[in-house]
Amino acid sequence: MEKLICYNCLTDPYLREVIVTGAESETCHYCGTTDTACKPLDWLIDLVEDVLDEQFSGTSQLIDELPPLGFETKQTLLKQLLGVNTAILNDLIGATHLDDYYADSDGENIWYDERWDEFLSYIADGYEHHQIEESILPMIFHNVDDYKDQDGTSMAKRLNRGVKLWRTRHCFTKEDAIKVLNNPYAELAPPPKKHASSGRMNKEGVSVFYGAEDLETCQAEVRPVVGGYLVSGQFEFLFHLRILNLSMCENLAVPQSRFHPNYITERGQKIFLKQFNDEISKPILPGDEIKEYLVTQEIVGYLESNGFDGLEYRSAQSPAGSNVVLFHEIARNTRPDSIEGTMKVEEENDGSWRLSAVEPHTKPYAPEVRLILESLRVDKVKGIFVDTVHKLVTFS
Repeated sequence: MEKLICYNCLTDPYLREVIVTGAESETCHYCGTTDTACKPLDWLIDLVEDVLDEQFSGTSQLIDELPPLGFETKQTLLKQLLGVNTAILNDLIGATHLDDYYADSDGENIWYDERWDEFLSYIADGYEHHQIEESILPMIFHNVDDYKDQDGTSMAKRLNRGVKLWRTRHCFTKEDAIKVLNNPYAELAPPPKKHASSGRMNKEGVSVFYGAEDLETCQAEVRPVVGGYLVSGQFEFLFHLRILNLSMCENLAVPQSRFHPNYITERGQKIFLKQFNDEISKPILPGDEIKEYLVTQEIVGYLESNGFDGLEYRSAQSPAGSNVVLFHEIARNTRPDSIEGTMKVEEENDGSWRLSAVEPHTKPYAPEVRLILESLRVDKVKGIFVDTVHKLVTFS
């Protein structure tokens, strides 16, 4: 007689849901509950065998009469995966041909490594942009609107109309700071095409808008030197922006059940996004720019062509803050049409500066973007905070 198991005999939430939503009401062989949703034990046996084959490495070999390091008994593993009682456990083991010991094979990491390596090889081999886009990127980003954290917040973030972002210019001398204040519209905006050098988020000749929602992060990102000056101002965007919030990738909600059909792929996607966030957050060493930039540039190009206006990602210089980069189509609206000086700068006795508009004065930006003149500020750098991790040095 076929043995039936009900959802109450399992602790795995996904398996319980499958039984409740798609099973007939029967009497459970193991707990005796009548008129309850049940599935045949053979159904569970097939799932267990698939999961162990795909996600674990098994062996029955002992080393010095002990299982290999990191391996645990099949009884312990099945108990952890299913939370079943001894009777069910014995029936599962008796009906399957399992190894004696198992260890996690990191299936999601293998999934990620294979696709990341493929992506890097596409770039290294000089594939065309459209060919690269057809590799791993659609697999990672096709359902990105569904990516949510534990609180249900979407990774596809909407910045509402009126959002303000800071930009900062680092100046070595007071004269350089005054030059920025002479024409803050042009000097605080992204560089024009002819001056847009290749960067982490953009190819040569393509300007993007690097900024932050908080001033501290924005100033830290320019890596100021002691004695220098920081000229900062806020840009206001009078339209909605759709950005991908990579800074929350650590907290993405992914299937907790090993038996969920998307367990490996969704966890692999999370690893990819975390790696991407790490890539664009870490400092790049001299000489590595071209290699490192190509990877992130391709991903940015794909996101822009699929409806994103920018990215939010963790700051490498201010760990508590996040950077925002707006892609080229948005950034070019923050570049003024004129580069003529528009401000007269006068230094007051107390060291502050007073600005006055030089006539004729015309609004240099697209009507949807404006530099908030009242937000302009100059900060002189008195010191730099250094955050370190102590490493012990010993002698032998």
